[in-house]
Amino acid sequence: MTRLLLACVFVFSAALNAQSVIPGFTLDIVQDPVSQARCLAFSPDGRLWYTEFASGQIRIITSPTTTPTLLATPFATVSAFVTSPGTDMGLHGIAFDPAFSTNRFVYVAHTSGTLGNPTLVIKRFTEDTGTPNTATGGSETIVFGPIAMTASGQRHGARITFGPDGKLYVSVGDGGGAFSASGVRAQDNAQNLGKILRLESSGAIPTDNPTSGNPVFARGLRNPRGIAFNPADNVPFVTDSGNDSPATVDELNRVSQGALNFGWDVSGLSGDQTNASFTNSAYSFTAGTLPSGAAFYPTGASNFPADGFRTGIVYVGGESASGRVFRVVLNGANSATGVTSKQFASFTQPVFDLKFGPDGMMYIATTGTIYRARFSGNQSTNDPVANAGPDTSFNEGTNVTLSAGLSSDADVGTTLTFTWRQVGGSPTVALTNATTVNASFTAPQVTFNQVLTFEVIVEDGFGGVDSDFVLITINDTSAPGGGDDGGSTVGEEGGCVAGQGALPVVLAMLIAALWFVRKRNTGRREV
Repeated sequence: MTRLLLACVFVFSAALNAQSVIPGFTLDIVQDPVSQARCLAFSPDGRLWYTEFASGQIRIITSPTTTPTLLATPFATVSAFVTSPGTDMGLHGIAFDPAFSTNRFVYVAHTSGTLGNPTLVIKRFTEDTGTPNTATGGSETIVFGPIAMTASGQRHGARITFGPDGKLYVSVGDGGGAFSASGVRAQDNAQNLGKILRLESSGAIPTDNPTSGNPVFARGLRNPRGIAFNPADNVPFVTDSGNDSPATVDELNRVSQGALNFGWDVSGLSGDQTNASFTNSAYSFTAGTLPSGAAFYPTGASNFPADGFRTGIVYVGGESASGRVFRVVLNGANSATGVTSKQFASFTQPVFDLKFGPDGMMYIATTGTIYRARFSGNQSTNDPVANAGPDTSFNEGTNVTLSAGLSSDADVGTTLTFTWRQVGGSPTVALTNATTVNASFTAPQVTFNQVLTFEVIVEDGFGGVDSDFVLITINDTSAPGGGDDGGSTVGEEGGCVAGQGALPVVLAMLIAALWFVRKRNTGRREV
């Protein structure tokens, strides 16, 4: 009944011959048309705000989760605004102060200056509490900038968001032009181009930035278009468009700490490089994806399926002419690297941004329309049943095969798909054939017996999904009495390995078991 009511709250449904979403989900139209929508943000009170790239207007949609209404009067139009067709000059990012409920501060990023000498500025407006949905007269203030861009007017980045630490994060592109010039700018810590900046809400430079008195938090980026914080550990992920010719790759970068260098340099290269001073991407897309906005599923929401669609998943938009939204499955106990990218939705226009709303649904901004993607349920009769196989143990250095061959689905003729990932234990291993029924890895060298936890996500292609976990113990064969002599395995009767390191194994097993029980109890999909 709940899903039926949710399905009825929108006046219009999307014309699915023009755009589509994977089975089990439905696209609704929130607002059509919009004029060159660029970035989305939800204020704490649930209103949906977006920026219009070419007009410089900040727009508001009230009651977006129930009866979306675009207000006729813009919240504000930025002043000293400069734009030019065919360039990246315009109004971009939008974000709300962490104390918005009391100070009513709204932040945006836009181009200023002149056509031949554009700049990027971060501005702040204050909402008028006496006249809601409008900016207080005279409140428009430059918080940071101007940042001198280049005459080309290209690759501005210009996305902004507040992190869990209360700091304002700003993505700035390299300004375009020749590899040698743009790469120098991206590598030079004395310049703000090709960087992620970290600021106080006032625009001041935090005292704990990597370099004292310097706003640069990360460098070596070409055109970063999305910033999202993983709620599991509060680490930001940043999307970056690689070079088109010669074709390299587009990146999803994990900014695990300050001062990282993601490798965009004078050689015009992106993606993994054999340079010890560069940090490789967490995941590489094929060239031409043009990754844009990024979002993680919010903690506490429950409307997307728990298995494979919430924890350890980052959603990324694509600005190619046929826009896409991708679902990137992350691997490792700290969700550090991507396992695979699965298409979630496709459109006839570029996707510039996406955000999750207070209803736990995804809101997607294309050039001319804002959509909502909601989970509408498995279209097949039965959900699949995932089976990751029995817990077992292996000696270090041996080949380990993970098998989900006992997974099933009661529907006749269903073809199941599989995604394996590591979700617990250390070290993180490299999985081979992670998107097949049987994945494998080489058991790592360990200093004492280690328990690694793996999850298999099983999907039926109709919106049904399930997951299961398996514990793999890696035996420290160098320890006295270490190694598997053919005895019991973890999870079966007598399944504890004796000898040095047995206590850490027991503790690790208890932790993994508690995590498993919690995951299964709290993460079940609602019906």
